[in-house]
Amino acid sequence: MSAASALAALLVLLLIAYAIAVAGLKRQGIELAWHGLGWASAGPTVDYLAIRQTNAGGEWFIELESLRVGWQTAWLPDDVQVADARIAWTPSAKDSVPDTPAELDIAQLPPLPQWLPEHVNIRHFTAALPCPMGRCQLNGNIQTTHDGAGGPLEVHIQLERAAHTAALDLELTRSLDRVGVVGDLVLDGVTRGRVDTAFELDPMRQRWTGLLDISELREAPWLWEWAKEWLTLPDDRLPPQDMTLAANWRLDLPPGPIDVQRLMAANGSAAVRLTVPTPWPVPGVGSLYGRLDTEWSAADGLWLPRRLDADLLLDEPQGDWLKGIPSGMRPSRLGFSARPLPTAAATAPGVLPVKVDVQVYGPTELRVQGDAQVDTANRSLALDNTRLTAKAASIQWGDVTVLGLDMQLAMDAKLDPDRFTATLNKGSRVQTRELGTADASGGLTLERLDLTATPIHVATGFDTGGGLGALTFNGNVSVRTERFVQSALKPQGWRWQGTVQGDLDRQRLQGTLTGDSGIGIQTDITNRAGQGQSIVLQGNELFFRAGNPIRESLAAWPETLTLGNGRLRWNGNLTLAPGRPLTATLVADGSGIAGIYDRFEFEGMDVKATVSIENDRLSITLPAAQVRELNPGLPIGPLHLAGGYAASLDAPTQGSLHWQRAHLRFAQGQFELAPDQWDLARNTGRTHVRMVGLDLAELLRLYPTEGLTGSGTLDGEMPVRFAGKGPIIENGKVTARSLGGVLSFRSERIRALGSTNPGMKLVADALQDFRYRALNSGVDYAEDGTLQLSLRLEGSNPAIEKGRQINFNINLEEDIPALLTSLQLTDRVSETIQRRVQESLQRRNKPAAPATEVTP
Repeated sequence: MSAASALAALLVLLLIAYAIAVAGLKRQGIELAWHGLGWASAGPTVDYLAIRQTNAGGEWFIELESLRVGWQTAWLPDDVQVADARIAWTPSAKDSVPDTPAELDIAQLPPLPQWLPEHVNIRHFTAALPCPMGRCQLNGNIQTTHDGAGGPLEVHIQLERAAHTAALDLELTRSLDRVGVVGDLVLDGVTRGRVDTAFELDPMRQRWTGLLDISELREAPWLWEWAKEWLTLPDDRLPPQDMTLAANWRLDLPPGPIDVQRLMAANGSAAVRLTVPTPWPVPGVGSLYGRLDTEWSAADGLWLPRRLDADLLLDEPQGDWLKGIPSGMRPSRLGFSARPLPTAAATAPGVLPVKVDVQVYGPTELRVQGDAQVDTANRSLALDNTRLTAKAASIQWGDVTVLGLDMQLAMDAKLDPDRFTATLNKGSRVQTRELGTADASGGLTLERLDLTATPIHVATGFDTGGGLGALTFNGNVSVRTERFVQSALKPQGWRWQGTVQGDLDRQRLQGTLTGDSGIGIQTDITNRAGQGQSIVLQGNELFFRAGNPIRESLAAWPETLTLGNGRLRWNGNLTLAPGRPLTATLVADGSGIAGIYDRFEFEGMDVKATVSIENDRLSITLPAAQVRELNPGLPIGPLHLAGGYAASLDAPTQGSLHWQRAHLRFAQGQFELAPDQWDLARNTGRTHVRMVGLDLAELLRLYPTEGLTGSGTLDGEMPVRFAGKGPIIENGKVTARSLGGVLSFRSERIRALGSTNPGMKLVADALQDFRYRALNSGVDYAEDGTLQLSLRLEGSNPAIEKGRQINFNINLEEDIPALLTSLQLTDRVSETIQRRVQESLQRRNKPAAPATEVTP
């Protein structure tokens, strides 16, 4: 083959290879363009080369001018020179801000490629990249060098801004089992920082060692302004120019990317020495200043200090953790101080004693002071003589308002890999000037709240994953408020003293609740996670001769009801379950109760009652109730009742009243109400009263009418209808028994009328000794209290016309409320009732204020 034929064949092969390469690059979104291709003695040259790559993440565009490539004998480039490079990256909209930070897995870093030139020199480059301001530009130069025999790669990157320079000199090493980085930060020609770190790789672990040293940053002002182009930083503060940082570490990490989780699970040690004399703004954290000198050791994820000496302050804290704190409680400054205690304070070798002081400044001031004992040998931390104090003028947390908070807690605690225990010691106390809540019912207010705990023990274990295991607590608690204000209760002081115990699944409080009124309640409250609360109450037995604490406690207690004798026992329980209506039961048992209600007295009341709430329904059961005597001005009794009441909780006063038994004895007669019910919602109901054996002589004795006496036994039936404000009787009947009786009425007024009227004289004479054989009367009772009797008497007077039969038809009308009022003004009732009647009459008879006439 001739030379011309060989050259032609080579050109054909090159064209085919070029076509294949271009097609492959296009499939990966890469386009090439160039001009000025040449060949020098050292290798090829290109005056201009452009590379564009487009993919889902965005577009890269790189331009190179005056590219010179030197070749080795193995046809690999050993020297690359670029006079000028321009780089631009335009990310796609969805990738402009990465959702998650890129992971750094050291073991996956590839070794240096064999084709990497031994020398690369980009004398000048310009990079246009995205930044918070839109697009920002970097200018500088880059040089890389390596020996081509597996030695370190040396990289020099220098960035330029106006008259200032920032350079990073790196030395990178990579072998099968080790990655190393040594770097220096040089600002305006002065070395200000150095890092020396290495990763030793093993299939079971990776060991990370290193040191970091940052000296004073005199270049901070211009460096800060430059950094603000690329990071979101505050405008009003510059970083301190005299900050120094020195750190070193030696950690064994699980295989995989370097992240917080693996760092927390490390074994090894780390030391930090930091000095920040003036505030350093840390994005997302706040402005930090102070000093820190500490060394920590880690074993299976448990980090414990071996040296700690610090004075740190954080101004204007930032971060998502603040969102969980009410705005009125968010701190404006955090302080942390730690001082090593004398070595003699250590109880064993390897124990680090430290005095710790943590302070929170702001609307709520909080401080924690105590002695910490760090036992690195046993991997445990103990807190002794620790006091937590907190003060706040006002705290608003949702619907809860706290005024004048003063908290003093004394505690000890211990933490080891298996268990955490803490004790709240004697002297622990929480006090508030006022604590209140607001809701649709008006809320509640506790004035001068005082809570003490003596002591409370808390303990928990840890599971294999480091999470909380079973948590238990128990202790004694005392709560006192000088004045408890709630719409259903009268303001007074309350105290609760008892025990608390439980775990994460079940909590229980047992104790005694007492009020200043003298009421006492034994409480047993249990909360079960996800199931709700059950509350059991047992009231202390009440003796009303000594006073009535219920009256002094309940706002709804009727003002006109007073109890002066008897005893009461009661108990109750409530169940509150998520998503289910309230269930409650109250059982009361009273005996010998005596008192006054409105205008009548009662005594000898024995009652048993059960109040239940279930499925949004109210039910009151009265299986047996008895009142020995009622006295509205006339002695009535005994009264026997058995019945109940049922209503919806939405309309508790619009239910149904029912009774199985209602017996009342009056004037030796028995009044019996037939079993029935009364619908209060419709305010209608019908029943009838049966009267048996009313003694007329006893009735006239109880209600004496001048000149009237009599005898006989009366029975009757009276239909009763409930409507409006009271009962109504229509067409009731009263009849004397067949034996009849005697009526004697001697009235001077009637006798005087008879002197001029022969008919009236006959009536007056007959009624002086009237022997009736039949007595019948119709009975009607109106809603306004008017009683009407249509009386018919059949009988005779033996002294008149030899006992000739005489029939009388008499219509009587009586205002029963007025009658009772007149009786209640006598000594038949107590002075209390007499006074109430007189006050009522005075209010009723008080003349209205005269109208005022205004003339324009």
